[in-house]
Amino acid sequence: MKRNKTFNITLLICLFHLFGWSNSIAFDLSLGLIYPGVSIKAGLTKNIALDYRISAESNILNNGLRGYWYFNPDSRWKLFLGGEYDYFTFNYDTVKGAGSYIYGFTGLELFITKNISIMGDIGYGYANASDDTTKTTYQDYYPVANLGINLYLYKPQENKETGNKEQVVQERVIAKLPKLEVRDVKYDDKNGNNVIDALENSRLTFVVENNTLE
Repeated sequence: MKRNKTFNITLLICLFHLFGWSNSIAFDLSLGLIYPGVSIKAGLTKNIALDYRISAESNILNNGLRGYWYFNPDSRWKLFLGGEYDYFTFNYDTVKGAGSYIYGFTGLELFITKNISIMGDIGYGYANASDDTTKTTYQDYYPVANLGINLYLYKPQENKETGNKEQVVQERVIAKLPKLEVRDVKYDDKNGNNVIDALENSRLTFVVENNTLE
């Protein structure tokens, strides 16, 4: 139980530190209900997210940290790949101990509203556990499936006055580019066939504003 508490405290410190800077680095922040537990997920970029999960069932307490890679983050249907590491403890009448589980998964997240999504994934991984009562170690490979619902508490909003940040910068750069003006251009049609043969006494004037981009 002591190892489990240390694991919880370490994860919570990391997550609170991360979420404390969510306004500057996080793409989104959500709370989730998973069977049979809860989760809190932070998007570091549009494609990458971290998720801390805690669940309890039948004398088993499980803590997990998973990472996601979203292939199509701007879509209503989001396809992802990821990996998860879990640390769990168990306490029954005849056995007591702890173990870990690591696996990879793939799944989908569907937004049913702007701030609510349902998601599910399937995966396969390796588990090991140690029974403190009998001093026995168990190891095996298992399939896994997850289903949950997420409530997004924070999602960055686009500034309606200035629009997309990259677009604003691009417009400012274009506005500061040199301006080209063509003045006093005379054409020479030597044979009278209404086809321009050459430019005679032409003058091209380049007007450059001496401005700097702030």
